[in-house]
Amino acid sequence: AFDGNGNMWVSRTGVGIISVLEIKDGVVANQRDVFKNLQKPHGLAMDPQNSNILYYAEENKIMRVVLNSDDSRQKIADLPTAGGGHFTRTLGFGPDDRLYVSIGSSCNVCNEADERRAAIYSMKKDGSDFKKFASGLRNTVFFTWSYVDGRMWGTDMGRDLLGDDTPPEEINVLEEGKNY
Repeated sequence: AFDGNGNMWVSRTGVGIISVLEIKDGVVANQRDVFKNLQKPHGLAMDPQNSNILYYAEENKIMRVVLNSDDSRQKIADLPTAGGGHFTRTLGFGPDDRLYVSIGSSCNVCNEADERRAAIYSMKKDGSDFKKFASGLRNTVFFTWSYVDGRMWGTDMGRDLLGDDTPPEEINVLEEGKNY
């Protein structure tokens, strides 16, 4: 994610760190580890109204922080982790100015015990009005919105252990209220 100064923020999931790559004249001039000891950080999103407010998702929560300030990080939502499984949490702001988060399934093939898993949720910027957008999504790792018609598109990872290409990964046009 790029901030208001043109710097790139990167989640380093395996080591629990979010770093900033400071860009000068189109080149990375410096790399700093800014947030450490995180629980599998993945999704990063800048507030579309203020590109110096970073939202980031760890496996178990979503945090918000004003960059380059004395602001302390604020937790805006808790996320489910029970059962293990997919830990990535993609974040993105939709054209409706709501923050979206994908929460993968807890297993390879199962009926989820926690209905918050295998779904995408949306919320207001402060974490309130947390509601289901779409369900039945094994593990939508990335999503975006079409600049042509505003529809949401997401990649969904197929189940494992059936061979390299079976079942194939898929891209879905995601609609509110649908079960995939």
